[in-house]
Amino acid sequence: MSAIRLAGLIIGSVSLVLIVISLAIPYWIFLVDKEVQVTGSGITISISAKIGFWDYCISMDVVGFSGSRCGKFYESDRNDITDASVAMLLLGMLLMVGSVIACGTSILCKKESKLFPIVGGVCTFVSGTCMLIGVALYGSAYWGKIVLDGDTLIVSHMYGPCFYMAIVATILALVSGGLQIASRGVSNVSVKPLESK
Repeated sequence: MSAIRLAGLIIGSVSLVLIVISLAIPYWIFLVDKEVQVTGSGITISISAKIGFWDYCISMDVVGFSGSRCGKFYESDRNDITDASVAMLLLGMLLMVGSVIACGTSILCKKESKLFPIVGGVCTFVSGTCMLIGVALYGSAYWGKIVLDGDTLIVSHMYGPCFYMAIVATILALVSGGLQIASRGVSNVSVKPLESK
């Protein structure tokens, strides 16, 4: 078994676990007690929110009245960029499953095959690229825009740990793909000690 191939499998498995966790945990964006002035009205609104792919929770305090709402996003509630981001991240996750299976199979096979590392490496590169597109779409989407009675409020936000886990998973997927493809030329070589004469 090649150490490079094993390293590719381990790094790919860590990438898979991170992307599964980042997709499972609901909150990708946080707004923490933002004070927002409504243009021209003199009204101050305090907003706290947690927004993710699947769930949201928003708390607002407007002129002494406060309320919160938590719920699930349904198909009609989401925008196209969020849907595209979810689709790319899920596709990347599924390709990473295929890559881990191909790389694991190449390690466990008794007969050395150069096909499995190539298939695993290509799947991992495509997976990493899909995850990169998904993270980039989500990161560049215009979040924090709230429309209240015709007035548009711009609210700054910060990304949650899920977003950063997806970035790390993307980087690890690309590294794993490189290691798997690099291992295709490495065979199971045993090192013999030099004999003294």
